Amino acid sequence: AELLPIEAEHVIKTLSEKHASDSDYNTGTLRFLKGSIAACRAGVPRSHLISYKVDGALIQELFSFDGIGTQVVMASAEQVRQAGIDDIGGILELIHPLEEQGILVRRSREQLEQEIGKFTIIEKDGLIIGCAALYPYSEERKAEMACVA
Repeated sequence: AELLPIEAEHVIKTLSEKHASDSDYNTGTLRFLKGSIAACRAGVPRSHLISYKVDGALIQELFSFDGIGTQVVMASAEQVRQAGIDDIGGILELIHPLEEQGILVRRSREQLEQEIGKFTIIEKDGLIIGCAALYPYSEERKAEMACVA
């Protein structure tokens, strides 16, 4: 999970109220969360909080795409943006398994190149993790979403 510093402060407030009588909780978890907020505000792009109670948590955090812990971040790793011609390979990688399963209509590279301006993507750490195309029908004042992955 990702939290911006302002969101993490709300979590601290909620947890402080909920665990007011639990000194271990207040001295451990909240202290680390406050430290993460301070680090981010001092220029650290993201800090990771990982549970010591989960066996192998550090390995999972480091070697899986989404991790297992919580990150306090100054800016989300996920960005939504208009797709460009350089994104076609990533879109094809994303939609190919869904095309193979019959979930999405097959699209050729050439078709994607022609229609790339209709696509919006979600990118995380340089990897395309989502896409959708919007086909407007202005005369009918309607639009169609397609290739949602």
